[in-house]
Amino acid sequence: MQQPATVAPQAQSPAEALLALQGMAGNAAVSRMMSSPVPVTIAPPSSPEFLSLVADIEARRAAILAHSTAQADQIRASADTLKQRFRTTADTKAMAVEQAHAAALGVVQQHASTAQATIQSNLDAELARVDAAAEAELQRLDQTIEDKRGTLARHAEDKATLAATAGTEQAQRATDGTAERTARANEIANAKIERYRTHEQAGDIRDTVDSAKRDVIAELNRTGTAVATSVRTKSTELGGHFREEAAQTARDFDQPRTDARAQILENRDRTKDTLREIAANATARITSEANQLGTSLQEESTRRAVEIRAQAALFDSSIDESVAATITQLAEPAEALANDLAGFAQDNQDAACYPPFVDEARAELLAAASEREAQIDDLATQFLGSLDQTTGDAETTLNDHAEALISGVQQAGDDFGGPINEIMQNTAQEMHDAADEGARSMAVVTDEVGRELDRVVEDLDSRWDERLSDHTRELREEVDNALADEDRAVQGFSDEIDVSVDRIVEESGFFDSLWNFCAGLVEGIWNGLVGLLKGIWDAIKTPLFWIAVAVVVVIIAIAVIVLVIKGAAVLAAIGAVLAFVGKVLLVIGVIVGSIAALYYLYLAITRPDLTWRQRGELVGRAIFEAALAFAGTGILARLKVFAQVAKFRALVTRVGSLALAIRLVNKVPDLEKIARLLVLAEAANVLRVLDKVSDAELAIVLLGKVRDIDELLVLLDKCSDASTLARLPELIDAFDQRLLLRVAAEIDFRDLLPFLDQQETAAARQILTQYADAGSWDRLRRFLRGMGQAAETEGYAAAGAGDIIVDNQTLSAVRAMLGGVDYGTLQPIEQRMIQQLFAQLGQPLDATGTLVPPNQPAIQGIMGRLRAPVTVMGETGVNAVHKPLGAAASDLGAVERPAGLAVDIDRNSTAYRQVLTDLESPPNRPWTPSSTTAPTPVGKAEGIRDRTVVADALFAQMEGGGVPRFMTADGAVFERLAGWAVSVNPPAAGTGTVATRLARANPNGFEILLNGRRMLVIPVGL
Repeated sequence: MQQPATVAPQAQSPAEALLALQGMAGNAAVSRMMSSPVPVTIAPPSSPEFLSLVADIEARRAAILAHSTAQADQIRASADTLKQRFRTTADTKAMAVEQAHAAALGVVQQHASTAQATIQSNLDAELARVDAAAEAELQRLDQTIEDKRGTLARHAEDKATLAATAGTEQAQRATDGTAERTARANEIANAKIERYRTHEQAGDIRDTVDSAKRDVIAELNRTGTAVATSVRTKSTELGGHFREEAAQTARDFDQPRTDARAQILENRDRTKDTLREIAANATARITSEANQLGTSLQEESTRRAVEIRAQAALFDSSIDESVAATITQLAEPAEALANDLAGFAQDNQDAACYPPFVDEARAELLAAASEREAQIDDLATQFLGSLDQTTGDAETTLNDHAEALISGVQQAGDDFGGPINEIMQNTAQEMHDAADEGARSMAVVTDEVGRELDRVVEDLDSRWDERLSDHTRELREEVDNALADEDRAVQGFSDEIDVSVDRIVEESGFFDSLWNFCAGLVEGIWNGLVGLLKGIWDAIKTPLFWIAVAVVVVIIAIAVIVLVIKGAAVLAAIGAVLAFVGKVLLVIGVIVGSIAALYYLYLAITRPDLTWRQRGELVGRAIFEAALAFAGTGILARLKVFAQVAKFRALVTRVGSLALAIRLVNKVPDLEKIARLLVLAEAANVLRVLDKVSDAELAIVLLGKVRDIDELLVLLDKCSDASTLARLPELIDAFDQRLLLRVAAEIDFRDLLPFLDQQETAAARQILTQYADAGSWDRLRRFLRGMGQAAETEGYAAAGAGDIIVDNQTLSAVRAMLGGVDYGTLQPIEQRMIQQLFAQLGQPLDATGTLVPPNQPAIQGIMGRLRAPVTVMGETGVNAVHKPLGAAASDLGAVERPAGLAVDIDRNSTAYRQVLTDLESPPNRPWTPSSTTAPTPVGKAEGIRDRTVVADALFAQMEGGGVPRFMTADGAVFERLAGWAVSVNPPAAGTGTVATRLARANPNGFEILLNGRRMLVIPVGL
């Protein structure tokens, strides 16, 4: 067999061969190491020792290759184990993250569920609180009604007692007066009998006097008894009338009670609806946020789990690459070592027969191989250790990442409780505030009823006081008249017996009659003289007399000067003037005196009932007047020259001071007007009034209306201009002085004039009274200013066929947006109002299928199509005010208003007043049995402002005719107007007030027919 040729290499020492082997260790493929080793061929000759070395080398070479394969398998197995461990870790952490997300989702749902349950619990509590408040308010209402009835009954009983007392007092006065006059008649009779006791006709005189006395006393007793009985009867009847009127008024309190109960229940239901709406909104918000966070958590859980599990695949790839590189690094040195061993035997055959070389080579070569194998084993051991460390580090990183994710998702779940708790707390507070507001709104109803009934009791009490005062005065006048009749009867009795006795006496002889006639003649002349002197003396005592004398002297002096200038001598001129004046006075005196003398003579001759003494007295006066006439004296008095002097003297006497009288004359030159003023007030008070009122006639009118000067001066001080002052009597008639005095300190009377001009008078008085009773002075000033400025700024215009007449609630929502309030922050009811208003104007906000909230330009665009009745212009004010749900109202400043609504009728006309009266007692609604309900006023009993709004809308001035369209958010208006509906659907079934259910059944409203006027009534916000 042919041996392979060999090339003898350069001989190497074992050490050099080992170094060469170590230097050749490189990167051989594992496949080469695993392939069957090529056996070493040794060409003879060779020694047994070398062959043994070759055999050892071959064995070592095979062992190296086998060991290298085992190391690779061990590394792979360890790598697979670590990969599996990491994969398990990744799965575990992915599941932990998923579980953490699931737990967080559970926490979120638990927070949401707890919050919703709490909100529901709070809602139940607040609903119960509202029900309790309503029940308490209904009980308070009943107690208030009963209290007012008791007060009314007590007042009636007090007035009846006073009436009875007045009757008793006047009856006693009549009895006492009759007794006094009876006694006087007896005295007169006794005096007359005593005077003629010694007269020869004394018996006849006594019989005549006694007969007349019996007649007059009987008449006096009859009159006294009749008037005493009359005043007692009238007082008893008045007391009964007070009690009957009180009982009827007390029965009438049932209507305010019914209205108030309905309003309290309506406020209760509205409050409960608001509470449910608040709770529903909060629950929906919590559900929405919980669902949103839950969806986010689920998506995050899936994403994070996939991400963590993906780390295992990345780890496997990284480990596989490291294992492959390491096995290569381990296999190539082993293969090189094996090949070097084989090569050593081939290359050193030439020394095979040299035993010392073989032995040395064996020792060194095998030792070097063992050292190299140990290094390779160390490298493999290090790699396995680093592989385990790498896996541990990767697991740590994965664990940290997973824990961070778990911590984050747990935090997210826990953090969700914060906003939810805030929503829950805010909702609880909002519901609590809404419940409080509802309780207040219910309490206001009872308070208003109490104040209204107080006004009723007060007005009735006032009317009773007036009637009692009138009754007392009438009784006193009746008694006075009766006593005056008795006085006349007594005087007539005295005159009668005088005449009768005189006739008896005169019939006794001619000389007695002549004596009586002469005595009367002297008495007549004397009485005339005394009267003249007394008149002159009274005139002399007055300054005006001397003023008149001075004027006459000046006139005479002027006449003298004129005559002197014309050439007459001074004395001649004086004589001429006096002669002329004397002649004139004499002529006039003769005429007037003659007429007076003839008059007295006429009476003396023609009167058949006179005695001779009385006839003599008249003849004496005639003689005196004739003597004065022809003597030229007393003529100034006959010509009334001193008439003004007498009046001025009377004025000075009446006021008690010349200075005061002169001040009065300076203010009012007309003495007749001064006299009229002094009838109404004392002089000092008249001057206080005239200091503020220059017009005497106006002062007379005002003093006639307001007798208390201090109160009148308060009213005058509120009239800051002439036009207001001139119309003060009108204001007093419209509002009465007590109401004006109540409001005087709070408002300017100038603001009352446009208010009165634009309201029916009785309605204006009721509106002003309501504000005053409530003490709502800021609201009153806002109301008056809003109404006054409407006439000056916005004006009043007719409504078009497509226009809407709005009430205050609707207009307030519109103006709130114009004032900067965003649609989204409006209350839900206000949002519905805006939506329904745009829909009725033909501009629905959801025309595209999606609600598009209006902006300010859109709101401004509809203002020209809105009209506001005058009362609404007052209520909405110049400045807009908005009250967010659960918050205080805020002033938005001056905001645009629509034009006011012009009406086509005088508000004080019979037709307009009839509509206001009808609105107080509407007919029953078509669906309501008339036998079970009583009519309730439109806008409730105190809703006079609501009724003026409806009346104005009904009498709206329409362009081109047409039916007015009135939109109202007031259930008490909408539901009660249904009684006049031409056609209306009954209220829908379900929850809510009657008005709310009626609005659901008639979303576009219904047409009413009232006193021949038609109007479309449209619900909004109900």
